[in-house]
Amino acid sequence: VEPAMSELAGEGASVILAALDAPAADRAVKWGEALGVAVLTLAAPTRNASRQWSFVLGVPRDAEIATLAEDLVSHGIAKIVPIVPPNGDDAVAQLARGTVQLQPPITCDTAAAQSGEARFPVDAWKRDKPRAWLVDAPSECARDLIRALRDAQLSGTVALTLDAAGTSERATRDVHVESVSAGLLPIVATSPDAVTDPSARAFFAREGTPPNAWVAL
Repeated sequence: VEPAMSELAGEGASVILAALDAPAADRAVKWGEALGVAVLTLAAPTRNASRQWSFVLGVPRDAEIATLAEDLVSHGIAKIVPIVPPNGDDAVAQLARGTVQLQPPITCDTAAAQSGEARFPVDAWKRDKPRAWLVDAPSECARDLIRALRDAQLSGTVALTLDAAGTSERATRDVHVESVSAGLLPIVATSPDAVTDPSARAFFAREGTPPNAWVAL
């Protein structure tokens, strides 16, 4: 993170956009404050220290995850399987302190999936019968999870954070999909004509896919 930002600053950048996760945001904020360079972080840092040169565009994942967990519990679903990125997810781990029966987190390893290995332990899920999966990982992970549940004929609810909600894979007869929302997001339209917002529709038509949370920020 730091070498890349230093290079950009050396080339004359006066404002730097950085950080797709909390650890990177911590480092970007520390760098910006130390050198007096304006830094905008997409992800929220873990530390809430006073800042003069750093600004946060994203929101902490804790609020998204807590909202999804509360909704699941309100529907009588307490046994939740977290799907997390390879570097883990401290926000999901916090759920274990409440009424949630948090199952062992499953790391969504894109590299393993590309090499042909099974990404999700569907046989264990058939045995243990969890009823909900909470995905705080890239949208590709959410897409592959929904497909894996469908192919294994498993039923339940898949709850998505904004990052995960960018998937184009939607609910099936046995798999209910829900997500947090912010403004227009997530956009679940399958064609630009179905998007009401002009700028989002133009983006969809140009790029072939609707804007996700990172694009919106």
